[in-house]
Amino acid sequence: MSRSTTCTAVFAFLALAAAPGRAEADRVLVTYDGVSADVVRAAIEAGGGEVTHVYESVPVLAARLEGALDLPGVTVEKDRLHRLDARALAMTEPAVATAPLGSPQGYGAYLVSGAGATWPETRMGAGTIVAVVDTGVYPNACVAHAVIGAPGFPDGFNATGDGIPATALENHWHGTHVSGVIASDCGMCLPPWDGFRYVVEAAGLPTYDVCGDPTLRYVPLLGQAPAASIYPVKVFAADGEGTPDDVILAGLDHVLMLKRQGLLDVAIVNLSLGGPTLWVGFTAYDRFFKAFDRADILVVASAGNDGPRPNTVGSPATARSTLAVAAADFAASSRVLYEYLGIAYGPDQVPGSGDERTGMGRVQRPGDETRIAGFSSRGPTGDGRSGPDIAALGASVAYAIWEGEIAWGSGTSAAAPAVAGAAALLRTWGADRGATPSAAALREALLAGANPAALGPAWRDLRTAGAGLLDVPAALAALASGEASGYGDVIHVGRLTANILGRPAPGVAHWESGDVTLDPGESLSMVVAVADTTRQIAIQLSDIVVPANADSAYFPNTLVVQVMGAERGSVTATFSFEYRTDQYGPEAWLIVEDGLWTVHLPGLGAFEVGRQPLQPGLYKFALAAGDANESPVSFRAMAERLDTAAPEPTGDVLADNVNVRPGDALFFTAVVPPGTAEARFDLSWSRQWDRLPTTDLDLVLVSPDWSVVVWEGATLAAPERTVLVDPMPGPWTAVVIGYGVPLPTRATLRVTLD
Repeated sequence: MSRSTTCTAVFAFLALAAAPGRAEADRVLVTYDGVSADVVRAAIEAGGGEVTHVYESVPVLAARLEGALDLPGVTVEKDRLHRLDARALAMTEPAVATAPLGSPQGYGAYLVSGAGATWPETRMGAGTIVAVVDTGVYPNACVAHAVIGAPGFPDGFNATGDGIPATALENHWHGTHVSGVIASDCGMCLPPWDGFRYVVEAAGLPTYDVCGDPTLRYVPLLGQAPAASIYPVKVFAADGEGTPDDVILAGLDHVLMLKRQGLLDVAIVNLSLGGPTLWVGFTAYDRFFKAFDRADILVVASAGNDGPRPNTVGSPATARSTLAVAAADFAASSRVLYEYLGIAYGPDQVPGSGDERTGMGRVQRPGDETRIAGFSSRGPTGDGRSGPDIAALGASVAYAIWEGEIAWGSGTSAAAPAVAGAAALLRTWGADRGATPSAAALREALLAGANPAALGPAWRDLRTAGAGLLDVPAALAALASGEASGYGDVIHVGRLTANILGRPAPGVAHWESGDVTLDPGESLSMVVAVADTTRQIAIQLSDIVVPANADSAYFPNTLVVQVMGAERGSVTATFSFEYRTDQYGPEAWLIVEDGLWTVHLPGLGAFEVGRQPLQPGLYKFALAAGDANESPVSFRAMAERLDTAAPEPTGDVLADNVNVRPGDALFFTAVVPPGTAEARFDLSWSRQWDRLPTTDLDLVLVSPDWSVVVWEGATLAAPERTVLVDPMPGPWTAVVIGYGVPLPTRATLRVTLD
C-alpha cells in the first residue's frame, strides 16, 4: 500500500473534479468573521476553487472548493440538498370559484385554530406580507387576490435559474397549497352528488346557498388570514425535486434585500422544507435568521416528516430563531378525507368498482382526541432544545392547487403556514393600533397562547408538540395584554440519551419491554447507545397482534416499525415498514449489524433492508400504531446489543490519524491485486455522530484507469464505508474530502482485501 497527499496529487484531483457526481460533492457554504468577502474569495480562487454566490445581507458565500480553506474566522459547511416537507394525497375535484364569502365559518385550518373568531379584530391579516419560500405560487382563483410582486420583481423571485417564473402554472403545486393555508379566499359551488360537498356536510361543517342555483351549495376554502398578501420566492425548480442550501439562501437574501431597501415590507417568512444538519444552531441559516430578527421578520419552518423517531427535526427548523412547527392530526379534518376516500374509491382503492361506501371516516379515525401526526418529526435537537416549538393542523388539509383542482396534503408543510397565517393576523392587529409587533413579540404571543391540554395525553410532550396546539384567540389575548414576554425563550429539555441499552460494555446487553399496547397514533421509542466496540443490535418483536379492521377499510391496521442510525435531524439513511399480522405472522426480528441491516420473518426468511457501518452514537428505533388504525396493536419487544472488549480494526492502514482541515482533499493509493473478490475501504474520524459538532467527511474512490468514480462513501454516515465487489485490479485512488469540518478532526483510512 502507498499514500500520497494533496500536494502530489493536483492533476488527479482536477481529473476527479470532472467526474460524474462531482458537482454536488464540492459545493460548500463559507461563513466568515473578521475578514472580508474579497479575502475569502481570493483564498478560494488561489486554491483553484470558485465563488458562486456572495450574499448581500450576511457574511456568507457559496463556493466550489478545490483545496483546503484554512482562514481565521472562517467555517465551511457542506451545501446540502433539502426537500419539501409534504406527504400528498392529491385527490382532485372541480373547483368553481365564486365571489369570496368573507365569513368566519367554513372548512380549513383556521377553524381548528380559532383564527376565524379573530377576523373582525384582525381584518383577516390585511396589510401583512408573508414571503412563501417554496416552489412558487400559482395565482389560482383562491389566492390570486393575495399574490403580489415587488419593485423590479412583478412575478416574485426565482432563485433556481430554471427560467420559469415563480407564478407560472408549470411549477410544482406545493407552494400554492402552502399559500392556500395562509390566505385562500374562495369556495366551490357544488351539486348534491359531489363527493367533496357530501363529506363536508357529513362532518357537520357549513355550506351556503349563495350560488344562484338552489341545487348548488357553496363550500368555502378559506385560509388562516384570507386578506394577507403572499410574495412568492421560488427556491425549488419546477419539478419540485430537492434543492441545495445555496439556492434557498439566495431566496432568503432576496427577501432581506427587499426589506432593508424599503422595497417590500415582508413581515413573515414561511419555510415548508427540510434537510439534515450537523451543527445545530451554528449554521449559515442561523446567520440569516439572526439578520431576519434584526429586520423584524418572523421565520416559521416545518419541523420535518421523519417521526415518530426522536431527534429528527430537520434544518432550517433547528435554527434557534425559527418557529419550528409540528403537524397535528384533528379528528374532524382526517374524517373528511377518509370519508372522501371511502365514497370515491372504496376499500379496494379503485374508483367505480362497486365497493364505494360511506362511514369510512369513523372506521379510519374512531377516536376524537387531537394527536400529533405519526410522521411529524420529534425532538430534542442535537443541542438539547425541545425540537418543535408549536403544533398546528398538518394532516388531511385541503386547498386549491392548479386552476380547478384541490388537493389534500399531509405534512409539517401544511402546519407551518397555519402558524405563519396566525402570525399575520396578530401583526395586522398590532399595526392597526399603532404598535406593530416585532418578530420576537409575535413568536412570544404564539407560544404563550399555545395549548398543550388540547392534545391527547400521549402527545403532550415538549419534544413532540413543543408549547402545544396553536390557539389564535389565546395568542391575540397574550399579545394584547402584554403578558407574553419570555415565552419566546429557548426551551432546553436535554440532549437525547439511551433509554433501553445504555453505555456499551463487553458482552451481550439485554432489555425486554413486557406487554405493550398502542392505541391508534401512539408510539414507543427505543434508543440504543452504540460505540466502536458494538457489533450487532437485534430487536425481536413477539406476540404481535395487529387486528384486521372490523369493517373493510381504505387503509389496513398496521404496526409501523422504524430504525434510524446515529444521524441527527432529517436524513434519508433510515428504514421503515408497515407490519400486518395477516401478512407476516406474530413474530419478527430486525438485525442491525456492522454493515448489513436485515428483517427476518417466519416462513419468509431474511430480507436485506440496508447497508451501513455501525456508527458511534444513538440508534433510534420506533414502533407505532398507524394514524389510520381502527384498533390498538399489541406486542412484546426485546433488544440485545453485542459488544467486543475493544474495537476490532481490520485491514491495512492507508492513513493513520491524519489531520483534515476545512476543504481538504487528501489522496491515498491502494493497490488491488488481480483475483481480489472484495475490497472494503473504511474511513473513521474523531468527531463522529457521538460528538457535537459533528464532522462530515466523504470517501470517494477512483478506479485505476479513472473510468469509474464510486460515491458510495459520500453520505452522512460516520464512519464511511465503501465495498467494491470484484474490483478492477491496479492502483485505486481514495480521496478523503473535508467539506463538512466545523472543527479540526483527525481521520484513519483502512482497506481490507479478500
